[in-house]
Amino acid sequence: FHEKFPQAQPDSVASFVGAPKQVALKDGAFTNAALSFANKCGISESELKFKEIDGKEVLYYEKEVKGEPVAKIMGDMVEEFLKSLSFGKSMRWGNGEFEFIRPIRSFLCLLGDEVIKFNKFGVESSNSTYPHRSISYDKIKISNIKEYFEGSKSRGVVLEAGEREKIILDEFEKISQKSGLKIEIDKDLLAEVVAITEYPT
Repeated sequence: FHEKFPQAQPDSVASFVGAPKQVALKDGAFTNAALSFANKCGISESELKFKEIDGKEVLYYEKEVKGEPVAKIMGDMVEEFLKSLSFGKSMRWGNGEFEFIRPIRSFLCLLGDEVIKFNKFGVESSNSTYPHRSISYDKIKISNIKEYFEGSKSRGVVLEAGEREKIILDEFEKISQKSGLKIEIDKDLLAEVVAITEYPT
């Protein structure tokens, strides 16, 4: 992640709305509904208060919620993101139940130059990644985001889809000029090749 990436979630305010006053208060005493609300909010009975909302007095509690540090929640964010992706075909591997387009081999996770540690799908995050298999099968250590992006081509991976498409179209143009033939572009096929080819030639 970039050095300017937030170090934590922003602080926020959580609001809790409970039962109407006539349900929460009977004969000057708080009912089970009110006590249950207090328990849910993590407050004592003496802290219970009412607020008028839409013309009706109801139990109401508001508290500030401190944002969690990114380092603490990053693993869950990665897991949620990966589970949100869908593919035409997926696979399971080992004893796992998680389905993905390919087995997950590594997580490179840095915040600035700090390694964010987590374990998801049986894989421990680190400051290492793999080059394209045509170059090597050995892991490579990455110190920061600049090193990751600037060194990707030398590792056999063009990261940006727009750049991969430009490489293909520029090659088509060279072939056309050399052969005198016009290449008809199949946009769907081009998009597919851009998506599945790490370093098109």
